[in-house]
Amino acid sequence: MLWHSLTESGKVEFVNIKFGNKTYENVDVKHLKPVKMQEHKHKRTGKELDDKKKTKKESAMNFVKQIVKEEIKNIIAENKESAIVEKFNLFLEKNVPTDPSKWSYYKAQAKKKFDVYPSAYANGWAAKQYKAAGGGWKKGKK
Repeated sequence: MLWHSLTESGKVEFVNIKFGNKTYENVDVKHLKPVKMQEHKHKRTGKELDDKKKTKKESAMNFVKQIVKEEIKNIIAENKESAIVEKFNLFLEKNVPTDPSKWSYYKAQAKKKFDVYPSAYANGWAAKQYKAAGGGWKKGKK
């Protein structure tokens, strides 16, 4: 056998076979009586490999999600509400200028210089000028 078709259910319907120097193409397997059956595998290609990678990535994400859920359950179960509050406060902290008047000045300069304010470019420029003038940042509560 040189080639075979394969349905989605895994059945072979048509084959190309060779007897001597003659090749017979698209022969229906209903007309053949197998003498020797042999299983074999094909290398995975294209979409099958992509699907395998996707499955690995999805299973890794599910694993991480499961660990996070378990950790949250453990924290709640142990009544560590203070730990939860502390972790959330990390996200709620805000950087505030050490010299608010200087920051206000450079923010006003950025508003004059840039057409669009607030914008990432304008704030970046203002922060750079503020830092060059000796300004700094500290953590503060929102």
